[in-house]
Amino acid sequence: WALDFCKACWKLQQESKYQTVRSIAAWFT
Repeated sequence: WALDFCKACWKLQQESKYQTVRSIAAWFT
């Protein structure tokens, strides 16, 4: 289960990072 948790954690980090980048980009547009 640890591996699945790690994958889910990594995916969540990737998604939140992507959304953060989009939010920052939206601020400058």
